[in-house]
Amino acid sequence: MSDSIQDEEMSVSVDINRTRLIKFGILIGTVLVLLGLLFLFTFLSRSSWSSGLSSEIGKVLSDNGIECTVGKMDDVRSGVSANLVSFSLDGDPRHAVMVRIPTLYGPIPGVFIYSSETSSARFIGFYGVKGMAEDAILSAARESQVSYWERKIPKVMENVTGLSAEKEESR
Repeated sequence: MSDSIQDEEMSVSVDINRTRLIKFGILIGTVLVLLGLLFLFTFLSRSSWSSGLSSEIGKVLSDNGIECTVGKMDDVRSGVSANLVSFSLDGDPRHAVMVRIPTLYGPIPGVFIYSSETSSARFIGFYGVKGMAEDAILSAARESQVSYWERKIPKVMENVTGLSAEKEESR
């Protein structure tokens, strides 16, 4: 009699565990499908993201009197690559760099020109900010954030231009 009770309890326990495993499998499957979709859409939107950034950088450069064509996006492999994107300028040894600069008004994209010949970066302007707002933001950020990125960009870009020079030499 006790064997039949133990068998029945074990059968109930197995059924409960089976339903829990099925529910857990469905949950894990759903999470994996959603992650897959996230990676797919990120991969598919990469080219439009790159072309949109290059056109915005070109607009900031032309608004500040610098006439050049923004080329392809550089491969920046650094810890700051979440805040920084770089594009080569066609027919020019310089690079246009857009950086997310934290200010009192929130993060604002700033555009710099990096010259590999002099290994220096020069601030050009903010994207999307004009007039008195730009003057107020620039006066507050000039001595801290802008000067920081003018010193930091050459260190980051030395790796990018060094890697591209090594690739050209190996061809």
